Amino acid sequence: MLARLRQVLSGGRFGPAEVTDVKQLPPHMMRVTLMSELIGAFSPDAAGGHFKLVVPDKHESEAAFETLISGGNFKSEMRTYTIRHVRPYLNEIDVDIVTHGDLGRVGPWAQRTQPGDGIVISRCGSPKLITECMTLILAAADMTGFPALAAGLETLGPGVQVEAIDEILSEAARQPEQLANGINIDWIVKSDPYAPSSDLIHAMRSAVPPDDKTSVFIAAEFTTAGDLRPYFRNDIGVPKERLYVSAYWKAGLDEPAHKVAKAAAA
Repeated sequence: MLARLRQVLSGGRFGPAEVTDVKQLPPHMMRVTLMSELIGAFSPDAAGGHFKLVVPDKHESEAAFETLISGGNFKSEMRTYTIRHVRPYLNEIDVDIVTHGDLGRVGPWAQRTQPGDGIVISRCGSPKLITECMTLILAAADMTGFPALAAGLETLGPGVQVEAIDEILSEAARQPEQLANGINIDWIVKSDPYAPSSDLIHAMRSAVPPDDKTSVFIAAEFTTAGDLRPYFRNDIGVPKERLYVSAYWKAGLDEPAHKVAKAAAA
């Protein structure tokens, strides 16, 4: 299949990728390693950036998936994920995928995929954590946003303080990241991902007001982002070059419908 996909997608924004490894992380998350010639052109600093992937649906045969890709009509099936680690010299990336049982398209795929499986990926965007010339980073993420946050935190040098809030589904979902001194992560357990993120919102609104050496990073559910974006942008006055607030998902919607809601709220 990979050879056929390579021929169909040659020279464009998208390319075939092969699953080379699958690991269970703490509960509710899988790490999938992908290999693709496309990744060889990624920047060594691409971890934390987003990319698109297209995977077979639950009951989609290999032949049907190839037909979908060959027809070029797979835009509605693309999903956006974060590069957790990148190894361009090996043509490899790791992507961490939140799973909610049988819900969604990519989560169930991550739980059943095996090395050798073929999918489609896109070229990547830039990391979103704003670190240059900063002495303090205020950050909040749920499990969908944590890979982008963690990838950025792992690149920090000495002298940068980080106050981060991470919302997880259970105590067992804490991830033992190797982080530099000065980085503090407070974990909030919220077992129902669809319940309001009241504790996370309160913690961010109670944080030390940012100064001109502070950046703000928020990657969470649509309603949470919608609450905190105007707070930091309008009430606190954090300029856009030091503010990243993004809704990574919206409760009850798949990604295409979420994009419509996100565009309407912009």
